[in-house]
Amino acid sequence: MQLVDRREVGPDDAPALVQRFLLSAAVNDELRELAQVQVYLPLADTVDPHKYAVIKLALAATTEQLHEVLEEFQDFVRSVRPSTSEGN
Repeated sequence: MQLVDRREVGPDDAPALVQRFLLSAAVNDELRELAQVQVYLPLADTVDPHKYAVIKLALAATTEQLHEVLEEFQDFVRSVRPSTSEGN
């Protein structure tokens, strides 16, 4: 696996880390070039904002398919929020 990009995005008080990797894998006896995008997203505790969790979200696709699914993955990442009520 080869790291090809790593950067912080988002606000200074809670930046997310985005990484992109390239790798090769055998799929049905055929070598495929794959891309993996990882997002490390800090989420503040809704009760105590001095506490937070870091969520890792990942997407893997062939390099040819990545552009087709990346926008939907970005929308998904933007939708992740901490629960604001018990049981959710």
